Amino acid sequence: MLIDVHFHPTDEPLVRDVAGVMARARETGVGGGLAAGYDPPSSEGVLRLAESVPGIFAAVGFHPWFVRPETDVAQLRPWLVHPRVVALGEIGLDGKVENDFGLQRRFFLEQLELARELDLPVIVHSRQAFEPTLDAVRQVQGSHGILHSFGGAPEIAARFLDLGWYFSLSGSATRPNARRVHRLVRYLPADRILLETDAPAIGLEGIPPEQVEPSCVRRVLEAVAALRGEPPAMLEAQIERNLLSLFGRSLVDVG
Repeated sequence: MLIDVHFHPTDEPLVRDVAGVMARARETGVGGGLAAGYDPPSSEGVLRLAESVPGIFAAVGFHPWFVRPETDVAQLRPWLVHPRVVALGEIGLDGKVENDFGLQRRFFLEQLELARELDLPVIVHSRQAFEPTLDAVRQVQGSHGILHSFGGAPEIAARFLDLGWYFSLSGSATRPNARRVHRLVRYLPADRILLETDAPAIGLEGIPPEQVEPSCVRRVLEAVAALRGEPPAMLEAQIERNLLSLFGRSLVDVG
């Protein structure tokens, strides 16, 4: 059973027909999805969808693009104990945006500490900030989770692997010229791979971002398996075991 471990159904155009999006996913053998919040409104939104749409679980958190001095991480607590919330995210660090990096780091650390306290995995966005991200997760020992749509080199990935982290691969793996991503795909051990779309933010080869849905995870699987020289069915079975290892049965027994 394939699961899209990162998508944004509160964003256009997915938000217009979330039930239809998930029905189309099931038709391709994608059984569910982990809907990621990134600020208070989207976190509340993914929680409502997880309560009402079969196949959706939620992650709630404050993304580095949207943290402000008045951001209150304590706001996450009542959401994080909801039975349909299985992770804290999307959180992280981004060195490519203007939002104050010290502020980003402060709230990244606070959310890592909260996730550790509640024993929840985190979903991490890291762009042009791999070293500070690594420093933060080392500082909050025991934090664990997913580097989502990771774009770093294998040499960087190795240092996160040593700490027990997982990597979710996205539509960039389907692009013929994405050589660095292809190197990463071939390098990662199979027991640390998950799959995502980041819909509607990342396109696939031949599919623009706004047309991407969780059903596209099937194409990501096929591309990743081809790059690794593995049968898709074998990789799919391993990814299901990885989901069990990280989340328990929640994202496997979707519905």
